[in-house]
Amino acid sequence: IITNLHVVKGYLLDKEKENPLFKLSVITAIVPWEYDAEVIGVDKITDIAVLKITAKEEEKFDVVEFVEKGTVSVGSPVIAVGHGLNLWWTITTGIVTGVNRIGAMPLNFMLQHDAVINMGNSGGPLFDMEGRVIGVNTLILSPNRSQKQAGWDGIAFAVNVWQTKRSVEAILKDGEVTYPNYDFKVRLATLEEAQGQNIAIDERTYAVLDEVNEDTEGYKAGLRNGDIVKYINEYEVFSPMTFMSAVMAYHIDDVITIKVQRGSRILEFKYQLLELKL
Repeated sequence: IITNLHVVKGYLLDKEKENPLFKLSVITAIVPWEYDAEVIGVDKITDIAVLKITAKEEEKFDVVEFVEKGTVSVGSPVIAVGHGLNLWWTITTGIVTGVNRIGAMPLNFMLQHDAVINMGNSGGPLFDMEGRVIGVNTLILSPNRSQKQAGWDGIAFAVNVWQTKRSVEAILKDGEVTYPNYDFKVRLATLEEAQGQNIAIDERTYAVLDEVNEDTEGYKAGLRNGDIVKYINEYEVFSPMTFMSAVMAYHIDDVITIKVQRGSRILEFKYQLLELKL
């Protein structure tokens, strides 16, 4: 079961005491049975926690389907399910109002939407109209109010499902979540650079490599300053943000293919991702 770390953080802190006061349990919607739960692992970066429960009477649970990365766009209708203001199983609707919002939480490419959520919605799913999960509702932006007094102001954020999936898979496989890095810079190209590389201006493919020094792994792989990035594996790159988002889908030591334009030539290079020191 997937939820937010901050939902179970109080329990985890209490568990460290000699005489803990709380237990962790899960109650299902259709048949309101209570299950003792165990925290399998957490990701402090994405605020994701993975829980485990034991089925009763050999029951079978349905598994939600995740959408693929890159399939959610601004304007997509969404449905949020949660316990906002302690009103259990509340359903609200809205649309995606922003994708890849990186300012809300560091290293997170979050979905912004306007389905009403409040305190109590944390850790709940954000669905598309086909019933597939596109994110995990995590926080709301509530100006001029403290987090404890936060209320609905029309801006909600959900952990993107591809990033959630990455965290969950790492927790289940390794018990922890690490993040990849690269040893060069990616910046916006100037108009003059784009024109010099014969890039069609209407393509607006402006992610250009910088500080690819001779002692970097990027240089050894064949990358050079001024290369304009077109793809990382199958993910199209058209800005430094989309470059970072594409890299964040992978893991340390993964070998990715970086396709670049250098002058009139399209070149491909293999690059092994490094570890991001958190």
